[in-house]
Amino acid sequence: MVIGLEKWISDGGGMVSSKIKVKKFLGKGHGVVAIEDIKPGERLILVRNAQLINMRNVYPYFLNFFSGDSTQLSDGISILNTISAQGIMALFLLMEQTSKSKSPWANFLSVLPTPEDLQTTPLTWERCETQEPSNSSQANFKARKNNSNGGSNSDGDSNSDSDSEVEATILHDAQWRLLSYSTRQYVLKQEKNVTGDFKGCESLIKLLNSLAPTTTDLSMITSAQYKHAWLCVNSRCLYHTLSAASSLKTRAFNWKASDNLTMAPYVDFLNHSTDTKLHCVAKTVTLGFEVCASPVSGYKKGEEILLCYGAHSNEKLLCEYGFCVDDNPWETVDITNEIVSGYIMNKSETDFSKEINVLLNKYDYYDGYTINNHGLSFRTEVAIMAYLLYSKRNAIATRDPERSLNAFMNGLATLSDLKVHMKQILREILVNVEQEIKDLISNNSLRDSNVVKRLAVGKLTVVRNVLIQLNEDQ
Repeated sequence: MVIGLEKWISDGGGMVSSKIKVKKFLGKGHGVVAIEDIKPGERLILVRNAQLINMRNVYPYFLNFFSGDSTQLSDGISILNTISAQGIMALFLLMEQTSKSKSPWANFLSVLPTPEDLQTTPLTWERCETQEPSNSSQANFKARKNNSNGGSNSDGDSNSDSDSEVEATILHDAQWRLLSYSTRQYVLKQEKNVTGDFKGCESLIKLLNSLAPTTTDLSMITSAQYKHAWLCVNSRCLYHTLSAASSLKTRAFNWKASDNLTMAPYVDFLNHSTDTKLHCVAKTVTLGFEVCASPVSGYKKGEEILLCYGAHSNEKLLCEYGFCVDDNPWETVDITNEIVSGYIMNKSETDFSKEINVLLNKYDYYDGYTINNHGLSFRTEVAIMAYLLYSKRNAIATRDPERSLNAFMNGLATLSDLKVHMKQILREILVNVEQEIKDLISNNSLRDSNVVKRLAVGKLTVVRNVLIQLNEDQ
C-alpha cells in the first residue's frame, strides 16, 4: 500500500526520497526511517497542492454538486458554513471511501488509520452509562450487551466477540474515570465538536440526496463512521497556510484561521519529537507541502526521521493523537477546576464569587489556569489575584478590586503584598493535586505503559517542580 502511495505522489508531480522508508515499530505504529545517510537540509518529501486534502480543494468539491442551481448553491454554502473545516474534510474522506467508483485518492485512503490504530485516543473510549463502581458498571454493560444480542445461545456458549467488546469497554471506562477533570473536559469538548459537525453534515447529506444521484450512497454514512473519519483528520492534519483563501472568500465561505489545515499524504507517517532543532522541517511552498532534513544535522542510516507537531502538552497529545511522550518540555497541568470550585465559585463565599466571575469573564481571564515546569501561567496569577482582591477587600478597604486587577494585568502594579497569599493558595492546591496523581500512579489496574498512567507521571513531575519553587521562595 505504501509503494502505491509513493507512486501516486510521484505521478502527481511530487516526490518521496529514495533514502527513506515507512517502517512498523513495535508498540508505536508506523514511522519513517533513513535507509541511507541523508545530508542536512536535503528534501525528503514534496506533496503537490492537488494531492493535499484541505479547504482549497474540498470546498469546491462540495460546491460542484450545486453548480446547476443558484438556490441550492446558496443553501449548500449556508450549511457548509455551519461545519468546521475538519468536519467538512471528514465527510469528504467518507464520501470518497464509500464511492461506487474508484476514488482518485484511493492510495491515500488505503493507509489511513484503522479504528484499532486510534484506540488510545480518549474520544474513542466507550463509557458505561452508569456512574456506579466498576464492578456494577461491568454487570450493567454486560446486561445491555446480552439484551442487544438476544442473550446466550441454548447451549450456554457465550459470544466471544461480545465478551471481548465488553472487556474493551470496561477497560476504556476505567481509564476514562481515571482521567483528570481537565482531560475529560477536553474530550467532552471534542465530542461536542464531532456531534455539531455531524449534525451539519446530516443536513448537507439530506440536501445532496435531494439532487441528482451521486456516486456515493450517502444514506449509509453512520455517526460512528463519521467520528472515525473526523479523528483521522484530527490526528493526521497539519497547519498549512492556504494561499487560495481569498478566492474562497469570494464564494461566501466564512474563512477562519482554524481552517488552515491540511492532510499531507506520506507526511502523516512522521512521528512526533520534542526536539525542534535536530529533526526535519515541514513547510508550505508554492508547489505544495515540503519536508526537508534538519539544516543542523542530517540522518544516519537506520535513524528515525521525526517531526515536531508543536509545543503541545501530553494532555493535548493524548487527546488529539493518542500518545504521550516522556520528559515533555511543554508539559502543563490544568488546575482550572481546583481554582474555580475551591476559590472563585466557592459556595461559602458567594457574596463575592459572582463579582469575581463577572470580572474575569469581562477581561477574558476565566478558565484555562495552568502551571508548567517554570511555574504558574499569568492567567493563573490573575485568577488567584482576583480572588484575593475580593476576599481580602475588608482588610484593604482603600483598594478597588477591579481597578487594582486591571493595573496588575497591564503590568502597572505588582500587588506584591498579596503574593505570599497567592503562593499559599497555590501550594494548598498542588499538595492535593500531587496526592491525587500519586494515588492514580499507584493504581495496580493500570500497566506502566498505559497512556493514562504516562500522562499522570508527566503531570506529577510538573507539580513537584512547582512545589519545590514555592518552597524555595519561602
